[in-house]
Amino acid sequence: MLVRTVKAALRAAFRMLPAALPAILLVAALPACDEGPPPTDVLFVSDRDGDTEIYVMNADGSRQTRLTDNDTSDIDPVWSPDGRYIAYSSDRNGDYEIYVMNADGSDQRRLTSDPALDGSPRWSPDGGRIAFVSLRDGNYEIYVMKADGSALVNVSNSPTSDQYPRWSPAGYQLVFESMQGEAGDIMVVNADGSGLTNLTSSEDNDFAPEWSPDGIHIAFNSQRERYINIYVVNADGTGEVNLTNSESFNNFPVWSPTGSKILFSSTRDGVRQEIYAINADGSNLVRLTQNEQEDFQQTWWPDDRRISFVRFVDGSNEVYVMAADGSGEVRLTKDDANEAQPLPFPVVPLPGTE
Repeated sequence: MLVRTVKAALRAAFRMLPAALPAILLVAALPACDEGPPPTDVLFVSDRDGDTEIYVMNADGSRQTRLTDNDTSDIDPVWSPDGRYIAYSSDRNGDYEIYVMNADGSDQRRLTSDPALDGSPRWSPDGGRIAFVSLRDGNYEIYVMKADGSALVNVSNSPTSDQYPRWSPAGYQLVFESMQGEAGDIMVVNADGSGLTNLTSSEDNDFAPEWSPDGIHIAFNSQRERYINIYVVNADGTGEVNLTNSESFNNFPVWSPTGSKILFSSTRDGVRQEIYAINADGSNLVRLTQNEQEDFQQTWWPDDRRISFVRFVDGSNEVYVMAADGSGEVRLTKDDANEAQPLPFPVVPLPGTE
């Protein structure tokens, strides 16, 4: 199984360079569509100020604002379901812990306090709980706590490595990758730690699970017969299908908000990763990016019509956006530093301004 610690994930996201130069903001028009999108903010992480911090920008790349400010690393930012808060990981106190802050960067609060690593936070759909990965028991485990840091529960509770937690759309279960089986398998568990079920049982590594928006299916990566392909399985473990079926590396499936398509990065047309989309039934494979650089960390915008991704260009990782058909690419960040983990969210009016 691919063991992705917070620091390992950070190294994968950032090809770290010497001290970054000051940022040069690029304001550009978004890809055209029939109607204008709702106002959208995009979270991302950047090492432009010498260490990895969390930033937010407008949908067109303007107003790039630093939300965290310390001499260590702040990574893995995720919006709360209502868009008013951001959970993230930080090692500002000597080891990685889970923090929460307001969407404008104010009121930064530490939720976990343990000498071991805590990382990869994920909000429950109702915003009341946060799942995360912890090394506090000597191996990677999935924990769930209330959004204020209380009522901590180890829900995977095994002597092996459990990572990559993802909430079901209804918020009652978590799917995750685990070494509890013969190899790396996909498992599901109730949010209280009961009902642990093995969904896949392969002799090879299954990892990176993602629920479909309707909660009926789970997409995941599997490293079978030397290659990595994207599979889809029913939420009860039946009906497993190899969706990409390619002698190449097809990585990290991302469901569209409607559940009709799956984004992924792939080397199927060469050695470089490009962004592709495929229908959820495996039909209509489309290559969305075509260039001489690496494209990865793909994610859908909430309007289902735009896609953010990261491209290694001009010696650094930069954030881009394009239309869902691959047209109208716009580079949102432009500096000599590295940007990663773009995560868009519709702007939520402050209380009293609706």
